Amino acid sequence: MKYIISRINRLGTRNSNQDRFGAEEREEAVLMVLADGMGGYRGGDLAAETAVQKMIDYFRMTKQPVMEPKIFFENAVAFAHKAVLDCGARHNPRLNPRTTLVACLIQEESLWSAHIGDSRCYLFRNGDPLYRTRDHSMVEELLRLGRVTPEEMKTHPNLNQVTRCVGGLNDVPNVEVSGRHALEANDVILLCSDGLWTALEDTAIGDTLLEYKKLPEALNTLAGRAESLSYPKSDNISIMAMRWISNEHQNSLPAEEHTVTPLPEQQKVIEAIDEIDEAIKKINLDIKPTAAKGS
Repeated sequence: MKYIISRINRLGTRNSNQDRFGAEEREEAVLMVLADGMGGYRGGDLAAETAVQKMIDYFRMTKQPVMEPKIFFENAVAFAHKAVLDCGARHNPRLNPRTTLVACLIQEESLWSAHIGDSRCYLFRNGDPLYRTRDHSMVEELLRLGRVTPEEMKTHPNLNQVTRCVGGLNDVPNVEVSGRHALEANDVILLCSDGLWTALEDTAIGDTLLEYKKLPEALNTLAGRAESLSYPKSDNISIMAMRWISNEHQNSLPAEEHTVTPLPEQQKVIEAIDEIDEAIKKINLDIKPTAAKGS
């Protein structure tokens, strides 16, 4: 299995960064996860960090290949949801942390996605958005009912109000799982928080991926444009993307780096994020989740 993964994060004009992401490879399968902590509740960063880590932990415990992606995602989300609730309950004072979540499973040259909230998964082919998740939000429901247009959706006062999340209530959220999407050489799978898609149209994201052949350059450009267009109210912007390379095409694509080198003005922000991550890891040492049986 041949692929390239790149990722980038921008603070925007926010005082804290509540986005988290991660990826894991096991036996010819890859799981990518991105979470956007909900800033309206204390501990959003803790919820996002915990959710991403527990999704990856569950993937590590699951027999490969994943025979039933839908069941896998349902169980993994339940595992992550419980860990977020437990983490909030053990915090002093007690927290009620919440986060959106989007994940994708890549195996057998195919993609399956799962999401809760308004963090998105896209599949681009030759710059065209072949597929994207549909947000669990008030404005997405209004759009589905024909009560707002796509243009009105962008400026709607309830744009950021999600209808599902990980954490918060005791009931496990209803995770939406896609069907199978066959992958072709040079396809790009992109996960992002709402800091990207509220600023850029899907076609603009695809055009940038097509314009820049190297994935790190494309993501850096996307994040910069989203930050500039949404200024002075730029949200955290997180993007993680995979370029799929089939075995027969692995020598036809340009070499790429797996990470994005931060610009000088971003270095202090990244160092601050690292300090937050270290503090969260210390808190997570106290978390003792119930072991889950792999699917």
